[in-house]
Amino acid sequence: MINFCTFATKFLVMNLNSILRGIGEVITWTFDTVLVPLGQLPNYAFIALGGFGLFLWLSMQNKYNKKSEQEGTLK
Repeated sequence: MINFCTFATKFLVMNLNSILRGIGEVITWTFDTVLVPLGQLPNYAFIALGGFGLFLWLSMQNKYNKKSEQEGTLK
């Protein structure tokens, strides 16, 4: 019974530091093996996605404004 308690406190107890260290190691691995070899490609992809989203948003807003003007609800 004493040996099991020693084992449990040594290996099965997980604190916040061990959780955050594991998350940090995963993030570091991701940057080192995925993002660094890609170079500027992720940056360009995010910029293109943002530009597409802006275009979509403004075109939808224009459509809603025209509909609102036709119905007379635009102030």
